[in-house]
Amino acid sequence: MERYAAARWSTRPGASSVEGMSGLDYVPDARDGLTLLQRRVLLWLGPASERRQVCRTVIDRARRQSDLTRAEVYGSLCDMEASFHSRYPLIDGEGNFGGVDGESPSSSLETEARHSVVGDAMFGPGDRRFNREARHAIVHHETPLQGTFPTLLANGTSGGIATVPPHHLGELASAITARIDDASVGLERIRHLMPGPDYPGGGEIVDLDEVVSAYATGRGTFRLRTGRPGEMPVEEEVDVLFVALVDGKPQQCTLLDLIDHYIAYQREVRVARGITDVDDDLRRDLAALASEHAGERRTRLPARA
Repeated sequence: MERYAAARWSTRPGASSVEGMSGLDYVPDARDGLTLLQRRVLLWLGPASERRQVCRTVIDRARRQSDLTRAEVYGSLCDMEASFHSRYPLIDGEGNFGGVDGESPSSSLETEARHSVVGDAMFGPGDRRFNREARHAIVHHETPLQGTFPTLLANGTSGGIATVPPHHLGELASAITARIDDASVGLERIRHLMPGPDYPGGGEIVDLDEVVSAYATGRGTFRLRTGRPGEMPVEEEVDVLFVALVDGKPQQCTLLDLIDHYIAYQREVRVARGITDVDDDLRRDLAALASEHAGERRTRLPARA
C-alpha cells in the first residue's frame, strides 16, 4: 500500500479530472482524512480569526464549479460544524446549522462560519498558500492537507464504501505515539491504549470483543447501547468497514494500517520541511493536540474481564 489517494475521474466521458466528481471522490483520503468536497469547503473558509458569511462560500464557489451543487457544499459544511455529527468539529459556525432531532439548518444567507481551532490544525505551513489561491486554482483541492490532526480516526467517516468509527483524541494520540516508538507494537497493546470508538452522541459499547475483531480484520459489526438514564436502553448495530484507496481501487485495511499510513505521511511532510527530529516533532504535536482538545470520553465502555 504505497499510496492512499482517492481517484479523480470524471462522470462524463471526455471531461477533465477536476470537472466531475465520481463516487470515489466522496471517500476520504487516508493522508488527511478528508473527502475532496470536505477539503474544498475547508479551503474556501477562512482561518479561525476570520468568520465568513456562508452564502459567499456555498453559492459563489458552487456556481463556479459545475460539479458541485449548493446543497452538497452546504450539507458537508453543516456536518463538519455539528458537534452531534463530528466528534471534533472542524468548523465553527454562527447561526442555525441543524439539530440532533432533525431540525433543518437555516438558509446560508443567515449563517456564518470559520475554521474551528481543530480545523486550523488541519493546515500545515504549505497549505496557507493553497487557501489564498483556492478561488482560482481548483487543482490544489486535490492536494492532502499537511496538518497534524488525525481526522480519519478522530472523526471517522460513514457512508459509501468507507465506514470508520470516531475515537477519543487522547487515546488516539497515545496509540499513534506507541506505534511511532515501536513499529512492532501489535493490536493487543493498541486496544489497551485505544479500547474502542467514542461517538459524539455518547452511548455504551456492549461488547469490546466485537470491536477488537473489527479492528483486526477491517470489517465487522458491534453493538452500541443508547438511551437516557431512567429510560429503556436501545441497542443498535454499527457496521464497520476500514477502507483506503490505493491508486483508485478500494482495498480493505485494518486499524493498524490506517495508523501506519498516518505516521508515514506525517514523516514525509516533516522531512520535506527540513525537520530532523521527525518523530519527536510528531510526538510533541500530537501531545499538544490531545492536551488541548481531547476532552472527556463520551461513549462508555464495559469493564474489561
